[in-house]
Amino acid sequence: MRTKAALIPLILLVLFFTGACTNNLFMEWDRPEVPSSGELDEKAADDPDGFLSDVEDYLDGDAVDEENADDIIGAIKDNIYDPGSGTPPDQDDETEQKAALLIGEVAIAGNENAGKVVDNLAGVLTQVADGSSSNPEDFIRALLPPDLSPSEFSDMIDALVQAGEAYLAFGESIGSGATEEDVPFMSSADIGDTLNRAAAGIAVIAALDVLDGGSMSAEPVGGFAQADKDALYDLVYNGTGSFIEDPTMVFDGTVTAYEGAANLLDLSGFEV
Repeated sequence: MRTKAALIPLILLVLFFTGACTNNLFMEWDRPEVPSSGELDEKAADDPDGFLSDVEDYLDGDAVDEENADDIIGAIKDNIYDPGSGTPPDQDDETEQKAALLIGEVAIAGNENAGKVVDNLAGVLTQVADGSSSNPEDFIRALLPPDLSPSEFSDMIDALVQAGEAYLAFGESIGSGATEEDVPFMSSADIGDTLNRAAAGIAVIAALDVLDGGSMSAEPVGGFAQADKDALYDLVYNGTGSFIEDPTMVFDGTVTAYEGAANLLDLSGFEV
């Protein structure tokens, strides 16, 4: 009896530590391994559809991080679709459309603060829809996370701009009035998630576009100068500067250069 009694606490102790570690342990075991940059590039060139399926697995397995996001995106851009080409994905090319969507998702997944912007987006976008956001500076301040260092802010903006450009290109490719039938590879949930990520990136592009003295009619181009990002940082955290136009205008379908944004809203059924 004494031996059995001694075993009970030991068994409970093992169960306790096993239970405490199981989640983290199995999460690590289940997480797919992202190959090297060269291997990613080779797979993307040899088997584009298979590569994009792998990228989806990386995202589903939380394997995308700041260390590998640029390598994954680079392989997509070099071999499948590059938003920087200035040409939207071919509407009949599902692979290119998926590539654009995955560039946006990977860019945001690879930056923790960009993910926070997406989390903030739902409530802020609702303000745009109901007209309660009359101050564009307050809109952007509510959208972006507080207390970031200049370098953290710059990295976040780069990720969001990269995502926003990819989503704008995808939005252009589907055209106006698109429905779920036009994107059979996307579920209703996919469309909703895409809108959140896209709106976050596009709002930041628009904010930089109007803050740097440019016109809302100008085609948004990535790689904004550091001075532009610094000016946006000062507006958000130091209260200095203002927009020459309201960046939320890009969601109402009146700005030609941002027609991809309006098309995405149409696809989701979200009315501004």
